[in-house]
Amino acid sequence: MRGKVKLFFLILLILSSSFLSAQNNYLTISSFINDETILLLSNNNGRDISKQNINLNFNDVFSIKKNSDYNISYYISINDNKGFDLNQIGLKISKNDNYFISVGKIIDSDYYLPKHTSGSMLFSRNYEPIPEIKFGINKKEIFKKLRFSALISHGILDKNEDFYERPYLHHKYLFIDIGNFKNEKFFSFGLHHAAVWGGATTIYDYGDLGRSTSDWLNVVLAKHGNSVNIHGPQGNHLGILHFSYKFLRNSSNYIYYQKFWEDGGSLWHTHSPIWDGLYGYNYSKGNRSFTIEYLKTTYQSGNFHPHGIDSYYWHIPYTFGWEYKNFTIGNFQVSKDSNRVESIYFAFSDQIRTNLKLTVILNILNRYSIAYQDKGWNEEIDLSNDTYTTYEMGKFRLDFFTKKNPKINYFIETGIDMFLDDKNIGHYLGMTYNFNL
Repeated sequence: MRGKVKLFFLILLILSSSFLSAQNNYLTISSFINDETILLLSNNNGRDISKQNINLNFNDVFSIKKNSDYNISYYISINDNKGFDLNQIGLKISKNDNYFISVGKIIDSDYYLPKHTSGSMLFSRNYEPIPEIKFGINKKEIFKKLRFSALISHGILDKNEDFYERPYLHHKYLFIDIGNFKNEKFFSFGLHHAAVWGGATTIYDYGDLGRSTSDWLNVVLAKHGNSVNIHGPQGNHLGILHFSYKFLRNSSNYIYYQKFWEDGGSLWHTHSPIWDGLYGYNYSKGNRSFTIEYLKTTYQSGNFHPHGIDSYYWHIPYTFGWEYKNFTIGNFQVSKDSNRVESIYFAFSDQIRTNLKLTVILNILNRYSIAYQDKGWNEEIDLSNDTYTTYEMGKFRLDFFTKKNPKINYFIETGIDMFLDDKNIGHYLGMTYNFNL
């Protein structure tokens, strides 16, 4: 029945779009060869490309005739890695590109990060879009040199072996930009707050974790709620502080830093050092771009609880962690089972010829042997035997554009993983056809 409902809405949206001028419609046919590698499988919006052969995408924007201030966008993505799977399905209504409301599963941006980032520490391009309702304001100028962006959303996650009622996702953010926007020289400061809450679980006999309006308000305000969260606010809370500076000097330069926080301990307390987080720099000029990032999550407010052992991406009672359908929601290099890492990430992209584009990503990742997870009161974790395994990874992509038919391009990606005595090499190749409805 659920599949028939999806198919009905899909056909309805496709038929309703037949009179529109398409903007981003494409069909990709692909194949995966040899081993699975980390960089090939990451940041694909939750699609398992090792099993996927077909990806069909519809996306368009059109104006309401009576009032051109309003735009409506629709999003549909279908892939066959799980049979008939709707990776995206949703609608977005916006006014003057400043105010918007969206409903459904829609791929988000990387929130003030460049195109080839390894991914935000909170919401990246690594996971399949979560069903959400969102209300937002985008880059609304208050004064000539001051603008802001804001969002509040409510989503719902899936059931799993421990949750017999689906938990919810709360998310909100506020960004302030200060500077010369016309000349693209400005500072940005942002605060993201997200929380997994509600649902019903068999974990530790917690049972129902709340789903009322008062429970939701407790989550929004990070207040103490029902009795199952006696040691902290209702739900499991996490977020980032974002700092960045953009300036032009014969090219576009962008410097940024994201400080991740978990349950407030790593946000407000003096024992939380500034060096845990994601640091980055992006350079772009014309079609050429490169990004370098440093990621560190090894400290987590110390190895004694409280207030340390913040257990990035791992929660009680939500032991599935910061994941959706087994894909990390935040930066792909961190997972609930391996949440203490340190890495260098480099990405380069350039149109080396009119019909040839090159993308190179190199990544050196240290995964530490002791991962902070469950923690007890007045508990200390012994780090004297802490070691790490180094993963050396690379991804190389070539896009070929045909002169005879610019709607068609061919691509090949090669991924390489090297760790300990193992070496994995995989290839992902295919063809993309861009079309108008």
